Amino acid sequence: MWADTYERDLHDVLTLQDELADAVARQVKVAVTSSYQQFQREHSRSLDPKSYESYLKGRYYFNSLQVEKAAASFKEAINLEPEYAQAYAGLAETYDLFEPQNAAPAHQAISAAKAAALRALELDGNVAEAHTSLGWANMVYDWDWTGAEANFKRALQLNPNSETAHLWYGCELVWESRFDEGLSEMRRAQEVAPASAYMAAFFGMGLYQARRYEEAVHRSKEALELDRTFPAAYQWLGLTYAAVGRHEEAVNELEKSLQFSRDRGVRISVALSRLGYAYGVAGRRADALAILEELRRMSATKHVPPPHFAIVYIGMGDKDRAFDWLNKGLRERSYEMPLIKTDPRFDSLRKDPRFQDLLKDMSFPQ
Repeated sequence: MWADTYERDLHDVLTLQDELADAVARQVKVAVTSSYQQFQREHSRSLDPKSYESYLKGRYYFNSLQVEKAAASFKEAINLEPEYAQAYAGLAETYDLFEPQNAAPAHQAISAAKAAALRALELDGNVAEAHTSLGWANMVYDWDWTGAEANFKRALQLNPNSETAHLWYGCELVWESRFDEGLSEMRRAQEVAPASAYMAAFFGMGLYQARRYEEAVHRSKEALELDRTFPAAYQWLGLTYAAVGRHEEAVNELEKSLQFSRDRGVRISVALSRLGYAYGVAGRRADALAILEELRRMSATKHVPPPHFAIVYIGMGDKDRAFDWLNKGLRERSYEMPLIKTDPRFDSLRKDPRFQDLLKDMSFPQ
């Protein structure tokens, strides 16, 4: 597959991704055969190879953040192999990302994720990915920090080379202000998956939130060397520039992020929100207001997490409206709420008693 050439116009990215997923499925048939034979040996039962192919496609779409396609592939794998624990775990991890991708509100997404993860563990108590999924749910929705850490540690005990478990555990630690531990986990995630722009970009996020801005720029640029179209890399690079007052560069990077988010059809409200914030802190109020209007229009047909509105208002200096939206995010238990303790974007709110109330309500460890 890797010797083939795939050329498309930039706006055909989604079509290309589908072709690549099909190519993965075609080219891994020999690998599928050996992999499912290994599965048979380890689990003392047969596995439908077509189910495993669907599972691989699900993993491909999960890694490219095409969560609805990932969910469909994992469900197909389950339909073919109803007791396929790994497919349930993949489905659980996918549902965890439905809210960030505007596919469902938090309560629906996390409820579905928990059900799939628990089913996976019912079928096989040693599925690392199921514990990873539960750890994410504990962290972003339950605000059960002790439970999250226990699930992430169990996942890594079962699979020390799970890049997702290392990354999400790193997120928890960084968001609790345990920066050295968190960055160590994120570094390990990138070591496990050195070709992943996703892992490099979110290591950049951790460095940004730890206020290690020079390193954050380096890591974000490293992610872009791996994938010049990866939106999150532009986002964390742009937000790092904004944090150090390089506003024109911040806007440039975040505009690229929005372009590639639209092209890929992923995390569009995230990209809008972060660009709106950059417009606000750069004094481009009219542009920030235009972003808010687009978020409102989007919310008529898709779920837009409340913090995405709040962050634009923070950039504009409108604290009252920012708190209105953050409190809505608190009520909905939106996935971005755990960022507030350490993310530099919230610095202008930290001395306000309303902000301290948010931290208390989220039960952050002291």
